[in-house]
Order: sequence, then C-alpha cells, then structure tokens
Amino acid sequence: AEGQAQAILGASAGVLRLAGESQARALAELGGCVGQLDAAVEGCVGLEYSEGPGVSAFMVLYKGLLPRLLGGSFKDGLRGEELMSVLKGWSAAGVSHTDKSFLEAFCDSHSEDEYFRPGPHLGGAAENALFEWVDSGITLCTI
Repeated sequence: AEGQAQAILGASAGVLRLAGESQARALAELGGCVGQLDAAVEGCVGLEYSEGPGVSAFMVLYKGLLPRLLGGSFKDGLRGEELMSVLKGWSAAGVSHTDKSFLEAFCDSHSEDEYFRPGPHLGGAAENALFEWVDSGITLCTI
C-alpha cells in the first residue's frame, strides 16, 4: 500500500511538472501574439457565457473557463499587457474550491469532445496558446 501511494505521488508530481512546463510555453507563445489574442477577445466582450451549438470554443474558453481560473482578476475584456500580467502572476493556490469543482465537472463532461482540444477550430496561434494555458492551469489546480 505504501509503495502504491509513493507511485501515485510520483506520478502526480510528474504531471504537475509537465503542466507547469506547458503553461510556461503557452505564456511565452502568447507574448508573441497578443494582438491576435486581443482581436479574439474583442469578439467576446459583452456576451454572456453559454455552451452548445453555434457557440465558439474560444467563447467557452474565455468566458467560461478563464474566469474560473483567474477569479477576481478576470474582467470582461481583459486583454493585452493587462491579461499577460494576470496570467504571469497566476497561482493554482488562488483558485477557489467552487471553481475547481466547476472546472473538474467541465473536464469530465467534455473529456471525449474533440471540440474542446487545441486545433484550427479555435482560431489561430493565440487562441490555441490560451487554450494550452487554461488546460494546463486546470491540471495544476485540480491534481
């Protein structure tokens, strides 16, 4: 039993390390395409969060998942250097239990959904980098 517990802890530590590395790469990529990201954010400003047919994957990412990770640091229209600063300063420890539960439930319900994966359907490099940042953030706060 103790050996099994050690193996689980080791595996969890490895997943956390990989998620942290992925998030750092995504942040570096975002730094090179902030203007693209700002244009995608502009298409979401003022709209309410929803899921379902016709709703863009980026809308779900920006209005549904990012606010859960950023908590009080998120505001509608957060973009540019302000967004980059918030992402750079983010810590998994700041995600509330309620938001962690929402994120876990979202991931469970969409685990087989090809729509909620990186790819051309998200838009471009900026949208995919933000997806990777969010995806790794969810891993960091829910493991």
